[in-house]
Amino acid sequence: MAKAKAPKAGSKPAAHTKEARTAKALKKSAPGAKPERGAAAAWRRWRWPLVLILLLAGGFAGGLVAYQKYTADAERERQQAVVEAAESVAASVSREVSRESEALAAIFDQAELARLLAGGDAAARAATESRIAAAHEGVLLARLVEAGTRTPDLASKPPLGYAAIEMMNESETSGSVPPPVALLFGSDDQHVLTLWRIADGDRLAGHLVLALDVELLDDLMSRVTVNDGYAELIQSTDGGGKPLVLAARGEKRARTGLSSVRIKVDGTPWRVAFWPSGRLAPPEPLVELPDWLIPAVAGSLVMVIVLVVLARQRAQARAAAVAEEDERQRALEVAAERAAAKAAGGVAAADAGAGATA
Repeated sequence: MAKAKAPKAGSKPAAHTKEARTAKALKKSAPGAKPERGAAAAWRRWRWPLVLILLLAGGFAGGLVAYQKYTADAERERQQAVVEAAESVAASVSREVSRESEALAAIFDQAELARLLAGGDAAARAATESRIAAAHEGVLLARLVEAGTRTPDLASKPPLGYAAIEMMNESETSGSVPPPVALLFGSDDQHVLTLWRIADGDRLAGHLVLALDVELLDDLMSRVTVNDGYAELIQSTDGGGKPLVLAARGEKRARTGLSSVRIKVDGTPWRVAFWPSGRLAPPEPLVELPDWLIPAVAGSLVMVIVLVVLARQRAQARAAAVAEEDERQRALEVAAERAAAKAAGGVAAADAGAGATA
């Protein structure tokens, strides 16, 4: 019977040789090139400069916002102080007008005037009108007018025109005296028209009409204190044109452009126009900031933050991909090592078996 041919010493079984080839192929299939780490490396290299840029940009933008808020608050406080100063001037003018009215009321007796209006003594009425006009240096004309009069006296000096008739008609209709008003301002007949209701018991007998010198308004304003500004006493004109400047007080050099504020003078149709100066003047800005600067800085900061976040996310994604590839490579290497060890074990077992047979 023929003996089976023993394998030569040192030769490897076919099965074990196949396992070795498999292990070798696994080692070759594992990627040997270094994974791409450009984004992660760039992030590690530039992250602190980017953080510094963000901090500087954020600090700059925050400083601009804080500065704008400070200047806005300071401007609101200044404007409030300007309004309060103008209101103080208007209140002082109103008090002086009231005092002047009281002084004028002291130069006549209403009971006497009621008797003159009720009687028909024209000479006595004219004498009383002259006496009232002479009693106060600011009175240009005094005239007693019966209730219901609708005819102007254009021959008097200054004339008692339709404005005077309208004021008396308003008094009769409303039951109250209209405020004084400046008429024919800028002409030779300029005056301030004011009137008093003269009652005869419960009945309105008529009015005492006084035409006052406009210089009374200058004298009145001279008694008003105007600090840190310039004030004008103005009266609106019909049709909304340029107002009449009746009197002024304060630092005239402060009058530039339109008035900052206009305040009504109680008891009159007049207003106080006020221009601030001194501590109330608008301060010179430390930095001239265009309106677009803060939105531009804020928008740029947002764009930088978005870009940094996107770059960071991309770097994290690439790092995750690299980690996954490393894990895959390690798994392949472990599998290759196991296959090689198994192949080596098989070869050793075959060699031992061959030795025992021999």
